[in-house]
Amino acid sequence: MPEYDTAATSVHQALVAVTTDVRSVGKDDVNAQQGFRFRGIDGVVNAVGPALRRHHVTVRPELIDYTSEQIEVGSKRTLSQSVTVTVRYTFTGPAGDETSAVVPGSAMDTGDKAFAKAMSVAFRICLLQALALPTDEPDPDETAYERSPAAPAIQIDWHADLEAMRGNVAGLLMRHRHAKAAGADQATLDEIVEAGKQARAGEEPTSPTGQPAAGGTAESGDELWDESRAELLERGTSGQLRDLWDAARLAGASTAVLHRIARDGKQLAAREQNAAQAEAGDA
Repeated sequence: MPEYDTAATSVHQALVAVTTDVRSVGKDDVNAQQGFRFRGIDGVVNAVGPALRRHHVTVRPELIDYTSEQIEVGSKRTLSQSVTVTVRYTFTGPAGDETSAVVPGSAMDTGDKAFAKAMSVAFRICLLQALALPTDEPDPDETAYERSPAAPAIQIDWHADLEAMRGNVAGLLMRHRHAKAAGADQATLDEIVEAGKQARAGEEPTSPTGQPAAGGTAESGDELWDESRAELLERGTSGQLRDLWDAARLAGASTAVLHRIARDGKQLAAREQNAAQAEAGDA
């Protein structure tokens, strides 16, 4: 028990006594995925809790605000809940007076524990900073970060051969679905729609070869899908290839085209997974 009169001791004096008793908290926990050591909430509370009780200090949490969203994580696109909380912790001293600290906390979880984790992170931050506990961590100014430039947008020439396709209603329909799935701008989509309207209004629509036809051939459609498949394989993502496969299926693309898009999608997904694993190993 402390030697001072607890009834006359302010909360600030009691907290000074707590910091005198608790000099530091060691990194006793280990991250199983990446292998680094860290201070878990149990380690901090086990170190600070006895000193708080010894000096008659209680801590009361109050949730001020929170955000929660569902996000996809990793190459397997695992659905996780991401939670950020803002919490006010009120310290009450032996004489009944109070002081408080407001801190944030963030965490993710694939189950139902994201909120509990975020609250634990907030409490750990509060105790470490309010009690000025040394962490022996590198100073933030020791490391400088430069934001990476935005990834180059995939450039596909949607206007190529558009003039030759203006009488081909089916071909223009496939090109519109194709362009929309790959994220073409609205002006390009509108231009293709207008060409389709003109083709429907014509008395004798023609194919890209100039021959009269009610719609495009499977071969001409396959070429369009293969052009974007190759472009996305080189500079796109596996998610974009999945969207392309959906668009091709809805447009009635051949089985061979769907097979090639699915094959390249698996190849790109494997490439993305290998890159993620390599990045995690370098961290």
